[in-house]
Amino acid sequence: MEFVKAAARVLAGVLFGALAAFALAPAVAAFGSSDADPSPFFAPAVVLVSAILTFLAPTIRKAFGRGFLMAGLSFFSLPVSTILLTGQSLLDVIIPGDAAAPGEAALLTGVVGLAVSGFVTLVSLGAGAIFVVIGLVLILGGSRREDAVDRPRR
Repeated sequence: MEFVKAAARVLAGVLFGALAAFALAPAVAAFGSSDADPSPFFAPAVVLVSAILTFLAPTIRKAFGRGFLMAGLSFFSLPVSTILLTGQSLLDVIIPGDAAAPGEAALLTGVVGLAVSGFVTLVSLGAGAIFVVIGLVLILGGSRREDAVDRPRR
């Protein structure tokens, strides 16, 4: 039975680690380059760290709580990641290397980046708040103390 509990904790870690890596993908793409790019190792590293953190949890409930917290905090960082990716794409349009980009392309890239960042901020803050609240309830909630009062039988 202990093996099944450990497997459930690891599975929760892998699931929420993949979700966290998905949320952090724009930041990895913004910092990626063509030479010696560490980004292929980023997603497996996040999944591995998440699996280790959830495996070390004392109960399955706390393991899921840790997974929810990790995914929620990753979703909270998604607007910053999107802004980084938008800035990188703007630099790629403005400084292409061979010729100067037209002003319209730079302006439209900035406007589209602003719109995407605003939409992602709205969605990710909502999803991040939900994940963090569920994670905190799973981690902090739990044991209840019930004081029974003995009443004499009539």
